[in-house]
Amino acid sequence: MRRAWLVAVGLVVVQAAMAAPLIKFNFENGLATWDKIGAAKPLTVQTKMAHEGNALECVYTVDKQAPVAGVGVLVAPRLGEAKSVRFWLRTTKMAVISVALKETDGSQYQTLLTSPADAWSEVDLGVDRFRLAPGNKDENSTLDLEQVNWLGVMDITKVMPGLKSADGERTLWLDDFSVDSDPSVSAYSPDGKLPFILDNFSGNFVPYVAFDGTLTHDKQDGALVWQYTGDKPEGAMNFIFATLGPLPAKGPTHLLITLSATRATQLFVVMQEEAREGRDESRYSTVIGVPASPDFKTYTVPLKDMTLVTADGGTDENGRLDVDQVSALVIGDLEVLNGQQPGPNKIFIDEVQLFAAK
Repeated sequence: MRRAWLVAVGLVVVQAAMAAPLIKFNFENGLATWDKIGAAKPLTVQTKMAHEGNALECVYTVDKQAPVAGVGVLVAPRLGEAKSVRFWLRTTKMAVISVALKETDGSQYQTLLTSPADAWSEVDLGVDRFRLAPGNKDENSTLDLEQVNWLGVMDITKVMPGLKSADGERTLWLDDFSVDSDPSVSAYSPDGKLPFILDNFSGNFVPYVAFDGTLTHDKQDGALVWQYTGDKPEGAMNFIFATLGPLPAKGPTHLLITLSATRATQLFVVMQEEAREGRDESRYSTVIGVPASPDFKTYTVPLKDMTLVTADGGTDENGRLDVDQVSALVIGDLEVLNGQQPGPNKIFIDEVQLFAAK
């Protein structure tokens, strides 16, 4: 599967080289219309820290009074053919980054990723990963690309519930930003049909957020690596999660996930429905026993077998997992959650997908 996918990636790269970007900013001729967000100094273009040539530099301060900062740009609403958003990103601190697209009526859609400290990430996002941001309303709850007139890249680490982040000054660098009409390597599905590849980690960035430990991208294996100490008290948050774009209401029957671990691990996997328009933030879970082994193993979970999480009072208005309402995928260590303190661990995730069993 991996070898075949790499061949496909090669085709995508060739297509990317041929397709002209819908919009592109390489900052060789200045900032264009980019502007700061939050408590930031005036933006600059510099060469000292750049992926190639020039890069935009944003120096900002985050605290309780101004917890969000970053950069944004106004664009002409002409992105109806967009399939991908690409850029290079670097931050001085580990940061949870919101990449946002805003329609002319103010409706904002976003997807989240992690920027490791002091390392360049080559971000390549399929537009199908964007979901209506919390607190936003849209008349059709659909990202209308032809109406997008603003794009933003923001550090939202301080507003993530339960995620500790020190106040202070940070720097963000952005380079080679483009919106393209060719498919992203991280697109769920090129034609909107199953299977939906939620992640195969072939892009050189981290599309998950960790609430314990650290996340890195293993370029050689094309895998996500989650490392943590496993010594937290009972009830401590020990999980990673990914925000999900819209998923199909009908068709998916199974969740597939390919994993390995450095110690035997009981992993809980949760599909979380979105709390919007009076619906509950219902969560459905399963547990996967992963042996200690360097070899990847693929697990398939029937969606009908995932059970509603009720231990914390969770409910669901219709008592079933509605895949089209799922907005996040959560993966955690059950033994750490239960306070067993099983010790250090590394989880390697190679692929996550939704598919229909034949």
